[in-house]
Amino acid sequence: MKVTKRWMAVMVLLLVGGAWMGLAAQETIDALVKKCESLNDVNVSIMRNRDPETKEITKSIVTIVIPAQSNQALIDGFVAAFQKEKENAEQEIENRKDGKMVNLFYRFKKKTYSLTIDHDEKNVVVSIIENESKGEQEQRKHEQAQRKKEQEQRK
Repeated sequence: MKVTKRWMAVMVLLLVGGAWMGLAAQETIDALVKKCESLNDVNVSIMRNRDPETKEITKSIVTIVIPAQSNQALIDGFVAAFQKEKENAEQEIENRKDGKMVNLFYRFKKKTYSLTIDHDEKNVVVSIIENESKGEQEQRKHEQAQRKKEQEQRK
């Protein structure tokens, strides 16, 4: 009995620790994105979709273009953070050309991260796409249906 409880405790700790490590790595990428928003020579574009009724953000896309010649430390930080993500990703794609890394792509439940190195143009492009999870979409639709039903009952 004691062995089973200990085993269960160890499993819970491993699961929580693994989830925390994945979150910590994603937080590292997100912190680098935040840093880019204040840099002069880095272009940051943000696109957001909102639910027309609730005005809640349902999807956001952040695209960052970093000139490689002046920001190598920042690029190295992104590459290191992306490499940490590899083990936690639900889907992983890595592309190399002539022995050089050109693209890293990692998909998680709510976020997709992409890092593309253009060796010819000497730019690095980082993209982050954040979507509602299917559960959140269903919850939002359910809440909207409830509101409509309540409004109809008031009439």
